[in-house]
Amino acid sequence: MMSKSNYVALIGGGLVAAVTFAIVEFFFEGAVALLGYNEGAVFQELYPNLQLEGVAFQFANILQLLALMIFAIWLYSSLIPRFGAGITCALVVAFSIWFVYLLVATNFARLGILPMNIAVASVLFNLVEVPLAVLAGSRVYDSAKERPAVPAKP
Repeated sequence: MMSKSNYVALIGGGLVAAVTFAIVEFFFEGAVALLGYNEGAVFQELYPNLQLEGVAFQFANILQLLALMIFAIWLYSSLIPRFGAGITCALVVAFSIWFVYLLVATNFARLGILPMNIAVASVLFNLVEVPLAVLAGSRVYDSAKERPAVPAKP
């Protein structure tokens, strides 16, 4: 069973990983937009009834990203006994998550749900975003685990 400090480290690492992912995604999306490509417009053309805006859409995206990154840090914490804490373990987790994403994106492209150019760009972006996010989150997890929990005052 995880102690309270382990949960704090897990949630903290997941939050940092999610923020890191979002920042890198923001810069990638900005760079692509500067080149004149708008992924949202492509989806809107393919799926006119799809709602890509609004609070509910953004809230769902944030929750999904947060859940994925907390899962990634949980997986990292679970694999520490096998790989040791640090970069190697974080990269094993990151590339495992990326590989699952690759399989999903490939399947969506094959079924015609996702245009091939978006699938390829997304998979390549995630090849950078996921490892950076998991590395950042794992550092927070490791540093939180190294510091002893402050005992509550009586």
